[in-house]
Amino acid sequence: MEAMNYIKNGFSLLEILLVVAVGSVFILASLKVYSRVNDTRYVNDQVEMISILKETIYSLYSGYVNFNGLTNEVLIGNGVIPEEYVQGTDIVRPEGTVFRVETGWNDAEVRIRIYNYKSKLCGQIVMGVSREADIIRVHNEGANTTDTISTAVPMTPAKSTKCKGNSDPSVQAIRFVFTR
Repeated sequence: MEAMNYIKNGFSLLEILLVVAVGSVFILASLKVYSRVNDTRYVNDQVEMISILKETIYSLYSGYVNFNGLTNEVLIGNGVIPEEYVQGTDIVRPEGTVFRVETGWNDAEVRIRIYNYKSKLCGQIVMGVSREADIIRVHNEGANTTDTISTAVPMTPAKSTKCKGNSDPSVQAIRFVFTR
């Protein structure tokens, strides 16, 4: 008898499943890395915006004893807020985070509140601003409660986790207080 020679055309089912499994692992890993990079960018953007607002306010009020009359409208009216960030009297970044500026304690302090932020990143935002802020509070306006996270810097990661797991970020604000 003659030996039969078979010519193999194509891939076996096992080979195809192996390629699909390896490809799936790479796709899942890249999605996780992308998510982390995107979250880091988001946090850095929020921290940078708060820093820019603070520096702009200090520059506008450099010849004054206090921050009397400071509001979003003052910043918008002086042209220091990019046009694309202005929605009425609010300062709104493209991803939807809302910034509100006000004075406090006899106009001696600046309060910058952020609303509508990614609540899962609250702790990271707090950590990013903690080197500059004198007081950081998470204020849940729906329940009318305030949780003071830090009244002194530097911030510790344990303190920054207090803002995780709170309610809807559209009614929850992170308030950063800066004094002269």
